[in-house]
Amino acid sequence: MSELIHVNRVEGLTPGAGFVWRTPDDGVEVRGLGSYGFSDKQGKGVLSLTSMDGLELSAYRQVRDIDDVPVIAPLLNSIASQEFGDDYGDYYRATGMRFAVRKGIGARSEWRVSLAREHIASLAVHASSATGTYRPNPALGAGSFNVATFTLRRRSEGFAVRRDVAGETTLEVGTHYVRLGGAAHVLVPLGSSRLLTRVQFGVASDGLPVHRAFVLGGRGTLLGDPFRVWGGRQAALLHVEWRTPVPFIRLSAGPARTPGTIILAPYAALGWAGDALPVGPWAATTGTRATLGLGAEWLGVFRVEAGYGLQSHRIHAAFDVTRDFWDIL
Repeated sequence: MSELIHVNRVEGLTPGAGFVWRTPDDGVEVRGLGSYGFSDKQGKGVLSLTSMDGLELSAYRQVRDIDDVPVIAPLLNSIASQEFGDDYGDYYRATGMRFAVRKGIGARSEWRVSLAREHIASLAVHASSATGTYRPNPALGAGSFNVATFTLRRRSEGFAVRRDVAGETTLEVGTHYVRLGGAAHVLVPLGSSRLLTRVQFGVASDGLPVHRAFVLGGRGTLLGDPFRVWGGRQAALLHVEWRTPVPFIRLSAGPARTPGTIILAPYAALGWAGDALPVGPWAATTGTRATLGLGAEWLGVFRVEAGYGLQSHRIHAAFDVTRDFWDIL
């Protein structure tokens, strides 16, 4: 949905459109996507050529968030940005070309190798919101980079499953740096409840450019801390929550009725960031940061949660849709 229209503080209102063309035997696919930001008055897009055996050639001009792992559903971020001046991203522009090879491993896993040449540019805030004030977009450097990556990925089982193991890790070798990062989750049943464990990690060498730093704090990571105050060449995050159904009121609309339960999810999150970059707005943590919180999910779609930072002594709350839906929003 956010490829059709989205809002952030560097582009403003940004509509988009695309196309897909395939040969009659589905051996080759051409895919194009373009967008235009009404505030920055800049066009962006991706044009890719993909073969049935997993070869891909792409040219792109994209606005990207610094974090590899999203912290909010894109649609919710657009609404929060436009209406309240709360934009949960830190952006830079990448322009370049990429060649990639992708191969499947069994039913749900794959590996991918890519080579890219891209130019990075910092972006300024151009938009204004209906209420509130945007925070500045950090300067994330500039320059041209050669980048080679090797990625292993295992896809999730899907929606509302009892058991799941999914994750992705990428080794990245760029101009003057090496970076290894990844994220995974494990869901296991405990009687009628579930235990969910999520992990993120990252480590990089000296010479890491600012736009490839690892960042933590606030929504999506450590809710009890301010948003993205921590960062550096190293980071780790552990999130463990116990998900159990509890009775809840039923709502009726004609013959349809909502379930009589919601999911309560008490959780703990531990995060650490080290080896702060000499430039950039983030600091290394002094030890491990911890957040204790409680989430509630309704209809398997909506989630509200609150988190208390054991070091910050602050409580923050967040509303979102569940992570299963982020990819389609």
